[in-house]
Amino acid sequence: MEARPPSKPRLAWVEEDEAGPAPSSGLKCNEMRTGSCISTADVSSEEKNSLDTIEASIRSRPKQEDQKLRFLESVCTICTTSSMHSFLWGTLLLFQPELAETLEVLLQEEPVDRLDTTVRQQVMLTIAAMSRAGLLLQEKNSLLKACFCSIFHLPPQGSQGPEAWLYCKTLSAMDSMLQVLVCSASTLGIQELQNIFKLLLPFISSGVAVVQERAVARIARLASYFSTYPLPQFCSCSMRVPELQRQCCKTVVMGRLVGHLTLCCTCKNTGTCHEAAEALFKMYCFTLWHISKRSCVGLGSPGHGQPGATLLGNRKPDPTCPPTAKRAVSPRPHLH
Repeated sequence: MEARPPSKPRLAWVEEDEAGPAPSSGLKCNEMRTGSCISTADVSSEEKNSLDTIEASIRSRPKQEDQKLRFLESVCTICTTSSMHSFLWGTLLLFQPELAETLEVLLQEEPVDRLDTTVRQQVMLTIAAMSRAGLLLQEKNSLLKACFCSIFHLPPQGSQGPEAWLYCKTLSAMDSMLQVLVCSASTLGIQELQNIFKLLLPFISSGVAVVQERAVARIARLASYFSTYPLPQFCSCSMRVPELQRQCCKTVVMGRLVGHLTLCCTCKNTGTCHEAAEALFKMYCFTLWHISKRSCVGLGSPGHGQPGATLLGNRKPDPTCPPTAKRAVSPRPHLH
């Protein structure tokens, strides 16, 4: 009897190139980063439809509003229903650059002179969903800049009517997205917060009053939220690592931010002035709250155990100067 060659074991989620063309509901082999296709077995019909929509939108970007919203809803569906390292999660992980690029293009295609669709709002909700699921690219500054430009440069909005309601919902989606980005960064949350502040700085110094006011308001909302939110790591200085200490929030970015906000407090625009004062107060509360939390967990104050500690960093003593002796405090005379 002729001996049968040993069969090659095949993983359930991997299809070999010679196994034939991928099914229509799957992703093409040449589009996958690993060069192999993933089986869609054990995936619900809703998830398959979402995957098909995402695949089609990546190949050919949606043009109509309903197509754009369907694509965004599909990404949110997979982000919220799939668990980490599952088939669906891994599929989106492979397409991180394409998804980020598509989201950015959708924002750039929105009209700059009006807000009459929910596309901007849904894009930011999608970014938040991807961040929660750990599917957002680490390098996302370009995408965040597109979000800011798409909203901040809109004409002044009224306070009543459907457009005002849509505008408020869109700003709320942006505030929620920024909060999720920081919270999803875990122990690097303070660095993420610092990065967002850095991206907002050019808008704060804008000569357009409405742009400046909207950017300052976002900082006020962020500082207000995180003044009571327990970030896992308030300051990288606590790790006593020189490389991380240079990224400390008590350095250049925060200094520039406080400087710009202080100048905004003298702005003629009442809205900007109010938001800047609110932002400065909330940042002050944010700093005090987290310093007190550090003391509670035993890390001590920011300069605990180090000489010459100041609010702007830990200054080393000058070796050429002798140590300063403690001055004896004479008892105060009693007043009769």
